[in-house]
Amino acid sequence: MKLFLLISIFLLFNPSAQSDNYSPSHSCSEPWDRNDQYQVENFKECIEDFVDEMQDQSSEHIEAANDAVSDWNSFANGW
Repeated sequence: MKLFLLISIFLLFNPSAQSDNYSPSHSCSEPWDRNDQYQVENFKECIEDFVDEMQDQSSEHIEAANDAVSDWNSFANGW
């Protein structure tokens, strides 16, 4: 139990241990003409959509990790 707790704390405070090898990037196209308000707005919306999607995925990963810890704790406390 102590080992699991130490590993959990390590993973919580060590971002490199949590990261994937693949880092997604947006596929939004920067407008050629910064004065074209339509193109600028489309670029802004594309970036906002990408950020929202990444935040949603991040929340799902955190929830999954918390669920896994809860499962372990339930199991370990049953002994």
